[in-house]
Amino acid sequence: AYLLPAVEGFFSEEKRIVNLSYWVFPALHEIAAATGDPVWNQVIATGLRLIENAKFGDNGLPPDWLETLGTLRPAGGFPPRFGYDAIRIPLYLAWSGHDDAPYLRSITEFWSDFGAGEVAPAWIDLTSGETSVERQAAGMDAVARMVLGKASRPENVQKMADEDYYSTSLLMLTALAEGAYGQP
Repeated sequence: AYLLPAVEGFFSEEKRIVNLSYWVFPALHEIAAATGDPVWNQVIATGLRLIENAKFGDNGLPPDWLETLGTLRPAGGFPPRFGYDAIRIPLYLAWSGHDDAPYLRSITEFWSDFGAGEVAPAWIDLTSGETSVERQAAGMDAVARMVLGKASRPENVQKMADEDYYSTSLLMLTALAEGAYGQP
């Protein structure tokens, strides 16, 4: 059971493209519990299986967009990156208690390569290894810090008014997740 990004354009006999960050595991677990419908547990299992197997590049990271028909690979028509979409994968995994090493190890190892005070690049190309010159925005950094078990940067909450919509959304989601995840 798959979550498709739209009714049209992502599924045919030739292709099936998914965005792994659409598996919002905290919500999916709530839906499964509320409805009792086993299809939601199948959706969760499919997402976890895809995340565990969708590892590309030297760092073994999941792509923003994934082709799932045949051999798993970064989806054509999209940059082959771990970046703005895929950043939500570790957020939703950790938030819902799926923070087991097989799911997050490659992501945490990638982020751990950046020392104290450093911020990871906004994206890494999974084919070439090229990284963006821009660093992760405050919201992306908040996700990385939560997943790595580091305290939030106090200035992140103050930055919300200065951040763009996407970064602010990640800051708010991370704050919610930290409350559920037991972070200070």
